Amino acid sequence: AQKTDNGYISRYALNVYTPTSGQSLLEKTNEGFVFCGNSLVAYIGQETNLVLPETYNEKSYKINGYAFYGNNNLVSVRMPDTITAIGSYAFGNCINLEQINISSNVTKIQVSAFINCKKLTQITIPDSVTYIDYEAFRGCTSLISAKFETTGWKRSGDSTAGSSVDMSNEENAANYLKVDG
Repeated sequence: AQKTDNGYISRYALNVYTPTSGQSLLEKTNEGFVFCGNSLVAYIGQETNLVLPETYNEKSYKINGYAFYGNNNLVSVRMPDTITAIGSYAFGNCINLEQINISSNVTKIQVSAFINCKKLTQITIPDSVTYIDYEAFRGCTSLISAKFETTGWKRSGDSTAGSSVDMSNEENAANYLKVDG
């Protein structure tokens, strides 16, 4: 039987091998994190209040698309400042996710990164973020506060993202993100 509650990649492959050497490209940590190169690609643990590793192989890393997709165990995630990007659908459909901090070194939040995180109530976008892709927070129906520490961000296809919305008002910003963002 296929296990479907621990992230997108884990539904398909927990081992990916090189064609020449037969070595696995994925490395699993004792805490349940699965890495490929400098990307966190899946989480196969059961923690509800998750603290992401500071580094992987002593380097910063990015959160790959679908890394936590559909993980209904997650309630909160603490992201260290060493994370540089959040991939498409990375936390999509984590319907019990209530709290997450975004690393102060993240520059891009990709398409649908937090789509349908229905219990997420507030988010702070750090000043490092220069790009928020479309539908990044769509379906976050409980989102009531979005604090932007930056004014220099863009959304996919926009030259002036959020220009018609007072983004200094956290409630307006939250409404914008959960509908348009």
